[in-house]
Amino acid sequence: MNCVILSCSTLKDYVQAAQEACHTDFPVVFLDRRYHVEPSRMRAHILETLQDLPEEIDTVLVAMGFCGGSWQDVVCTKRLVFPRVDDCVSLVMTTTEEVNPCTKQLGHMYVFGGESGGFSIGGIYESLMKEYEPEMAESIFDMLFERS
Repeated sequence: MNCVILSCSTLKDYVQAAQEACHTDFPVVFLDRRYHVEPSRMRAHILETLQDLPEEIDTVLVAMGFCGGSWQDVVCTKRLVFPRVDDCVSLVMTTTEEVNPCTKQLGHMYVFGGESGGFSIGGIYESLMKEYEPEMAESIFDMLFERS
């Protein structure tokens, strides 16, 4: 089997940890996480990436969820193996082998990592500071995270 892992870059640390735990060393192709914002753009990115995979690759282990439907009706000449989860948040929150397609709770916000940019708390703060006056940005941030 000529296999590659296809993952959202948000999950880079998780994919590396999983490979270490499973004693595997599959090549990994990361999809740029900035496409998550718009599922149609992520879908186009997925299709382009699948098309660019070397011909000898016959199996793609998908290390991400369906992310807003971005995998809907994706057709590929390679075998695609998907986790049974709705999105990446549910994927990293799954701690057993039992199928639970959505582990999130309504009314909660889930973010990854502490680095700046992207979908991190620092990224949310930076976005608010760019969009609003500093006092308003701080107020919105405080409300989002119940900071006082």
